[in-house]
Amino acid sequence: MPDYRLAPEDPFPAALEDAVAVYRGLLHEGYRADDIVVMGDSSGCGLALAALLVLRQDGTKMPRALVFITPVFDFAGNGKSLKTRAAKDPFKLADPMGIAKIYVGANNPSSPVISPLYGDLAGLPPILVHAADYDVFLSDSLRLHDRASDAGVKVDLKIWPKMWHIFHMQDKIVPEGKKALEEMCSYVKNSIIDVA
Repeated sequence: MPDYRLAPEDPFPAALEDAVAVYRGLLHEGYRADDIVVMGDSSGCGLALAALLVLRQDGTKMPRALVFITPVFDFAGNGKSLKTRAAKDPFKLADPMGIAKIYVGANNPSSPVISPLYGDLAGLPPILVHAADYDVFLSDSLRLHDRASDAGVKVDLKIWPKMWHIFHMQDKIVPEGKKALEEMCSYVKNSIIDVA
């Protein structure tokens, strides 16, 4: 887990620069891209995907697979689920995009290096997305699935009924969280075995 710089002390593009440097550093140290699976949760998914879009532009080899847990890919806040899931989302945030605004600052929130949902997704590795039905950010998963699939990327999307944002963290007390983590581990293991 990279210790990247955080807002508000270090807003965009600090975290993106750090994420790109971490991936390049792994390759520089001799790790093969085919042995790397990039994972993230929440807004970390947006950061990870934005970093890969930057890396792809300079011809850097993509990782073996991507795994995203209840992702946030649209820092402009255009997802319909911000409204349609507001009543069901247990967090009841007054402004779900509040933290994103601190990271974005005066920059364009629809820029692909901030909100990768608006970028060209062609050429990405296979993706597993775990979304939650009671999450105000559900639309980000649905839109990523559609846009990436249209770009020829293999995307496995699973929407967990009656679950909430990053429910995986409650795996000790929520059976669905435990099952979700097990499924993710199986996906990662099988991804690496496929290329070995």
